[in-house]
Amino acid sequence: MAKELLSTFDQTLFSRSYLVTVGLLLISTSILILSAIEGIDSTSYVLLSLIFVLGLLSLCVGFIVPKSKIDAWAAAFSKHEISIIVIILSVPTYLVMYKARQALMRVRNSNHI
Repeated sequence: MAKELLSTFDQTLFSRSYLVTVGLLLISTSILILSAIEGIDSTSYVLLSLIFVLGLLSLCVGFIVPKSKIDAWAAAFSKHEISIIVIILSVPTYLVMYKARQALMRVRNSNHI
């Protein structure tokens, strides 16, 4: 399985999985902090709302942006050293998206026969 995956590694799909992972982490972190803190002031609420919106933006970009621009978006989101942790966390997302794309291609090919 590892040799098959490495031989068919798709940088664009990995960039998409990276952006989806960043979005999910930002969204879940902001919701978790918002639900954990009872007496939250307006400044913190605005900051958490901005983090949530940035997560939604990252999630939408990961799914919607065309293939020609996705690598630039992923590079823009990964300019810090901490991004190596997110890259490691995005490997399972890549595997799920890879298997889903393979299944979709099989369905498309079986419908054309």
